[in-house]
Amino acid sequence: MEKPMVSILTITYNHEKYISQAIDSFLMQKTDFNFEIVIGEDFSTDNTRKIIEVYQKKHPKKIKLLPSDKNLGIEANFFRTTQACNGKYIAICDGDDYWIDENKLQLQVDFLENNKDYGTVATLYEKFIQKNNTFKEKEYTTNQPVQALLFNDFLFDSHLTPVTVLFKNSLVKEYSAIYIDNKEKLSFLDYSLWMYFSLKEKVAILNKYTSVYRVLKESASHFTTNKSWVLGKIFYKDLLFYKNNYPEIDKNLINKALYLRAIKHYISACLLNDKSACEDFLKIFKSNKDKTRYWLLKKGLKYKKMIDFAFFIEKINIRLDKKLLKNIAK
Repeated sequence: MEKPMVSILTITYNHEKYISQAIDSFLMQKTDFNFEIVIGEDFSTDNTRKIIEVYQKKHPKKIKLLPSDKNLGIEANFFRTTQACNGKYIAICDGDDYWIDENKLQLQVDFLENNKDYGTVATLYEKFIQKNNTFKEKEYTTNQPVQALLFNDFLFDSHLTPVTVLFKNSLVKEYSAIYIDNKEKLSFLDYSLWMYFSLKEKVAILNKYTSVYRVLKESASHFTTNKSWVLGKIFYKDLLFYKNNYPEIDKNLINKALYLRAIKHYISACLLNDKSACEDFLKIFKSNKDKTRYWLLKKGLKYKKMIDFAFFIEKINIRLDKKLLKNIAK
């Protein structure tokens, strides 16, 4: 069989209500190249795997199912699924999201083929709120035909939503080798990939809506205020890895990014008793002469009421457009 130009990468767990819509949106793609669909099924407890098997029997040359005999979790499942992708490019769409433009893949491949200094290309997307069964008003827009992003942009924001992204397989292979040697210091989640990809080559966002990102209450990427530190800590560690291993990165800029992460997560880290991270945050606040947060966190490590007070102060700070406490601009 001809080697695919694109591998559509899907990771899925308990998505029986949504996986058919996702796969149908892949199969409707109109391209002048061959593509494969690689699905990492993470030991679902519902009928997700059975539904995929039905599709696979209908399209045995197109769909590659990677079953699992235990639940691996998002990171491990994503990693093993990338390793099974044979295309020159990889496009991501989780099992609960879907595409709405039959020309999405063609559009993105054409862009990367014609713009060799770019390694990743995304598009705009619509957000569907499953709880209300409604689409959120389109707020993710750009006035430019192509919005170019560099590594410094990703220090402060993810910018990209996986359902819209297509990238060079060679980039993820490079990152995989680094990840295997640094599993304790580095993650294999989408934001981590965007940072590495943007360090190597430019990233583009095309001014076209091609995808739908489904917001589920139980989604693994959505957490309560306290649990937000579960993801926050992962990406905080990633930033530290880049700071310590890539001397070409602007240290002042990455220090600003670390400070903003400390502001965002110090309350959650304290409530979850992550003393190691809190000690880091104390040093960051001290070096940035943020005496108020330094004092709030220092006291919060001893008295829970003080961290509750810090949470109250931060809420007021947001309402006052961040004028109450010290903050730094991007």
